[in-house]
Amino acid sequence: MLKKIISHKWWYNDQDKNLVINDAIVKNYFNKTRSLVFDNKNALKEEQVLEKYFNKNKNLKILDLGCGNGRLAQRFNKSIDYYLGIDFSQSMIEDAKKLCLKNCEFICEKAESFIIDQKFDIIFVVGLMTYLNDDLIEVMFSNIKFMLNKNGIVIVRNVKAGANGSTRNVYKRNPGWILRLIGVIPYEIIRRSSSETKSFFKEFNIVSEATINQMGYSIYILKHKN
Repeated sequence: MLKKIISHKWWYNDQDKNLVINDAIVKNYFNKTRSLVFDNKNALKEEQVLEKYFNKNKNLKILDLGCGNGRLAQRFNKSIDYYLGIDFSQSMIEDAKKLCLKNCEFICEKAESFIIDQKFDIIFVVGLMTYLNDDLIEVMFSNIKFMLNKNGIVIVRNVKAGANGSTRNVYKRNPGWILRLIGVIPYEIIRRSSSETKSFFKEFNIVSEATINQMGYSIYILKHKN
């Protein structure tokens, strides 16, 4: 009986884009778990790939949308003149502030609607898009365009959809009381096809693409259109 409950269908094919995710469920998940979703080994692998896109400038102004517990601020602190991390999880922001990193500020706000009258050399959108509905992603990239320096870059890391990255899938884990009783927390994400992900970058030039092997992640480097 328990096996049947645990194997309940939570992945849904969503080619018609009928499904949306509930940001309150996502926020609750991260507030309760303080999770990076993947382990420290894979986090390090990702950070090593992202580091390749830094130039030799040691005075970078960085905006990290969906900063989580501040791990990227900690990793790249030596290159930072000013770092601003934004996340809607109060628990994660509390963890980030405990790092006491120099020149770093962390604010608990929704990353997708955050906008400030300030320009940044690098804007991170790492692991964030999968938790946002389409309309909010559109708003976010409009704001990013405003906040990005003329010669700055946007570093996007997004998870691929499906085995070959060609389908859109939505994960809705909304367990009943039995699974909640044993600690299973509701969780929701959207995995988009590569072409769908790129469609959100129409106001930018994609200057580089890469894949993090064995993780199913794509990296996109964006710049302003000339």
